Amino acid sequence: MVSVEDVGERALRLLERAYLFILDILIKAVPALSRVVERIQRFDGERLYPFFERRGIEVRDYIVFKLQAASGLFLIVSTLFIAGSIGARAYTVFGAALLSLIIYLLYVPIKRDFEDYPAYRDLFLSFMALVVIIAAVKVKKPFVKVVFPFFHFTAIALIGVIVIYGYFLKRYSRDYAVGRVVAVEGPYIRVRFNYDLRSNVKPQTALLSNTMNAREDDLVKVRVEKGLLSLRGSRPAEVIGVEWV
Repeated sequence: MVSVEDVGERALRLLERAYLFILDILIKAVPALSRVVERIQRFDGERLYPFFERRGIEVRDYIVFKLQAASGLFLIVSTLFIAGSIGARAYTVFGAALLSLIIYLLYVPIKRDFEDYPAYRDLFLSFMALVVIIAAVKVKKPFVKVVFPFFHFTAIALIGVIVIYGYFLKRYSRDYAVGRVVAVEGPYIRVRFNYDLRSNVKPQTALLSNTMNAREDDLVKVRVEKGLLSLRGSRPAEVIGVEWV
């Protein structure tokens, strides 16, 4: 018997191949695209990131920030299209540009630098696919006469979010995060965490009891406590393992 997880896995693989196929067509159809991407990367590295670096934001967190920002903008543009505030042509142009950026971030820096890359890929591609499906429904069926005109959009969104969230929790969620010891202060250590999607830990520095005799620059495994829906992120609770340097 085929499980829900198997169906989700196959759907995600099919979705991934479709995205890569479309991206490959775009690259071949627009020879100048690689030069444009190179210029954007240079501007990003020389102008944009230094601004964030001066504020203590590390490269990994900056990459995740760009992914979240692009996804948020894609959601806003899609919402404007569904609400009728922008037309199909504008949505196609801006939506395609943002979707291309999201795919690039997932398949280049995140795939290269993040060991938890599959979790990022599955979660973000799933939500982007859900948004595209809702936008497609808008074109086919702008309004319904059930409850209220946009009821079908709300129903699809709620069902989609529940399915995606449930799949992600079952396959990728964990109750610990890995951080780096940046200082030892008597019986306590200060641990720096980068953004961790699987445990939902936000970038932060936490003061924890040094129960494992960790030293500065050691990597420590920390149990986290998750709040209701984890809207504010999980809270680092205690050190449960250490990798001595």
